[in-house]
Amino acid sequence: MFDNLGILIYLDEVLVKSISSIQGQIVGYIDIRTRRKSWDIGVSERCKSGRTDTMYLEERNNKDKREGFKGTASSDAETKTMCNDHDKVQEQRGNARCEEEIKQIYTSYVYHQNFYNGLIKMGRLNNFCTGDKCNEGDYIFIKGRLIGNTILSYIESILLIIETYGSEIIDSYIPSSELLNTSKIKILLEKIKEKLSDGNIFDLLIEHDKGNCILQINSKCFCNENCFRNSSIGCNINIVGKVMRRVNSNEDINLLRKLNQEYFYKELLIKVDSIFSNIDLGITIPRLGDICICNSIQVMPISIYI
Repeated sequence: MFDNLGILIYLDEVLVKSISSIQGQIVGYIDIRTRRKSWDIGVSERCKSGRTDTMYLEERNNKDKREGFKGTASSDAETKTMCNDHDKVQEQRGNARCEEEIKQIYTSYVYHQNFYNGLIKMGRLNNFCTGDKCNEGDYIFIKGRLIGNTILSYIESILLIIETYGSEIIDSYIPSSELLNTSKIKILLEKIKEKLSDGNIFDLLIEHDKGNCILQINSKCFCNENCFRNSSIGCNINIVGKVMRRVNSNEDINLLRKLNQEYFYKELLIKVDSIFSNIDLGITIPRLGDICICNSIQVMPISIYI
C-alpha cells in the first residue's frame, strides 16, 4: 500500500505523537553521538634542600690538687656536633579522559513510518479500496480523487461575484418581495465561511470506487503550508487515517455540522442558491453542491501523500 516514492503532502504530527505515546512499542528517534576527549596534565615539584655536616669535638681537662688531707678535682669537657642535610624530590603527573554523550532526537516522520509499518505488521490497517471491512474506529488506507470543499468554494465564488459586480446590479435581479438582498447575503455567507473554517479545521471530499469520503483536515498540517491544498484538486491521493463515522444510504453526513444548526444554515444556502440561479450576469454562476453526503465515511487523516 505504501509507495516509497510517494510525496508526503499532509502529516498531522500531533496525532502521530499522541498515538505513538499510547503505543509503547512504536518508537522513532535519531541518535546523535558526541564524543569529547580531554587531557588533564599536572606538574608537581617538591624540592627539599639541606646539608648535614657532622663534626664531633671533645676536649677534656682533668686536674687533681691535694693539700694535706684535702683534694680537689676538676674536669672540663666540650663536645660540638654540626649537621647539614640535602634532599631533592621532583614529581610529574598526567591524566587523559574520553567522554561520550548520546542524544536521542525524536522525529514525527520516523514516528509515522514506524506507526504505519506497525499497523501493517499487526494487520490493523484495512484497505478500503480492496473491499476490506471498515468500521468506526478502524485504521484505513484510501486511494481516491480529491474534490475539495464544495461548500467553501461555492461561498467564496458567490462572495467574489458580489464584490465584482456590486450590490446595485445584483439587487436589480432580486424581486422586491424577497427579504434577502445582496448586503444581507454577503453578511450571511461571510459568517458561514468563518464558522466553517474556524480552528483551521475544514472538510475535503474524496471520490473513490466505494463512494465518498469526508476528510476532516487541519490546514496547519499541510507540508509547505497550504500549497498542496488547492494544487492537488482533481489528483489521486492516498490517505492513512482513522474512521470517525460511517453512514449508509439511509443516513448522511452534513457538511455544515460544525455550525451546530446545520439544517437552518442549509435552508439559507439553498435560498441563496435559488436567488443566484435566476440572475443573468453573462457568466456561468456556480451552483450549490450536495450538503448532505450519503453512503460515505468520515475520516480523520493522519497522513496524505500523492
